[in-house]
Amino acid sequence: GQVTFDEGLAVTYAGRPVPLKTLSLVSVDQELAEYLERGRVLTYEGDYVSAAEIFQSLLLRRDSGFVADPVDPNNFRALHDGVNAAIAEMGDEGLAVYRRLNDARARSLYDLAVSETDETSLRQLAIQYRHTAVGPDAIESLAQYVFDRGRYAEASHWWRQRLETETDERGRAKTLARLAVAQHLAGQTQDARSARVLLASLPESVADAWPQAHVDAV
Repeated sequence: GQVTFDEGLAVTYAGRPVPLKTLSLVSVDQELAEYLERGRVLTYEGDYVSAAEIFQSLLLRRDSGFVADPVDPNNFRALHDGVNAAIAEMGDEGLAVYRRLNDARARSLYDLAVSETDETSLRQLAIQYRHTAVGPDAIESLAQYVFDRGRYAEASHWWRQRLETETDERGRAKTLARLAVAQHLAGQTQDARSARVLLASLPESVADAWPQAHVDAV
């Protein structure tokens, strides 16, 4: 259905707040929200296969709409963001099951997208297969693609997403440096400085994984 937002409600899309003055109505599908909640319950019960199947079926939908945040029902976010958050909370065992079910398909799609330099396919992979083994690579490829074309705000968004999936310290240092540069070029001055502060807080052996010259201008 359609939900009208007042000043007490917040909306996020792709992890970023959407100004209410630019969005007065969004599509909220209660049935999909209940389906997502069912996946969370199955995860809690340890039925990871069923939960993973529910989550992936939701990610592959084209008519996603918005769902309420499970913690704050006054905050709405895109269904895909809600599903990916639920997958991230499956734990090591649950994520292993999810990847066993989806990695092969994701790898095939990723190899094709890279060979054809297909931005649309990379974007779909970054959203629909974010938590597969190739998800981080898809996000990285997409971020670099839009950065190289001068779309710095988009690049900073995807490198923030990449940072969330990066567990290796040296990898985090590289992503932080790229994020800082993209944010600086996008005019996101304060965010760029924050990223540089985080980079400077890392051990020197980790921080020098990315040449400092790349962030000197930030």
